[in-house]
Amino acid sequence: MSLFQRIAAGSSAPEFAVYGGTCRYLPKGGVAFDVRYVRHEPEIAQATTTGAYYADLEVAAADLLVTPRCGDEVEVDGVRYIVAKPVAPAQANPVLALHRKVER
Repeated sequence: MSLFQRIAAGSSAPEFAVYGGTCRYLPKGGVAFDVRYVRHEPEIAQATTTGAYYADLEVAAADLLVTPRCGDEVEVDGVRYIVAKPVAPAQANPVLALHRKVER
């Protein structure tokens, strides 16, 4: 994480404390871990068929142990979602476009 990312992550700590929660991040082929998040209404433009669009989750960069990738999963309140599109701005926390996981 760059110095600027650490500063941005620290400046958003109050937002996570007041409006956020904790979810479980499950990277493909990796070890699951907890990450703080704030849920936002869907704004990320995308086209995918992985399931119903749920929301955009801003996740605390300081909590991430891996770089978010398409196909990773996030568990929020016992429901699994697929990371359909991760967006990682250089000066802010990553935002993940989530789709509800479709069981087959």
